[in-house]
Amino acid sequence: MDKQSQRKELMQKRESFDKALSAKASEKICRKLISTDEFKNAKDIYVYASIKNEVRTDGIIKEAFKSGKNIYLPVTKDGEMDFYLYEEGTALEKGEFGVPVPSKGYRKLPEGGLIVIPGVGFDLRGYRLGYGKGYYDRFLKKYPGFIKIAIAYCCQVTEKIYNDEYDQRVDMLITQEDIYRF
Repeated sequence: MDKQSQRKELMQKRESFDKALSAKASEKICRKLISTDEFKNAKDIYVYASIKNEVRTDGIIKEAFKSGKNIYLPVTKDGEMDFYLYEEGTALEKGEFGVPVPSKGYRKLPEGGLIVIPGVGFDLRGYRLGYGKGYYDRFLKKYPGFIKIAIAYCCQVTEKIYNDEYDQRVDMLITQEDIYRF
């Protein structure tokens, strides 16, 4: 199976995951992430605003605000991804690919912190399969000072993700059942 076929198969698994079960799984995943020392000790949290049937990040964002952390959301433009400050109460608008982005805010020059990474699939070596545009891989290569945590449903974990030399590994993968450290 090639990368495109694997992406399609894993995307179908995630999208067909029951909505009620995915909501419960998202809550478990968020609680696990929030309980990690990595989250507790981070001042800056770089996190995506979930779309479709991705693991919901609302709970992570809410807890980060409650804990006085800075939240940054990804904004893609001209083939690149940057992160912008997201302040509590700021409206979100649809950005590229329908991804929610802050309606106002300033660009954050990455210095490190904790980055929560979405994906279509993951393996137990720390490799991820994204949507195929390479945004996170390019960003993480350019700014290597992050603690990289991927969150996913168990159905998104597979034996082996087909990876290339430019694919960036994550440091941790959290599912509703387990926490894997690499």
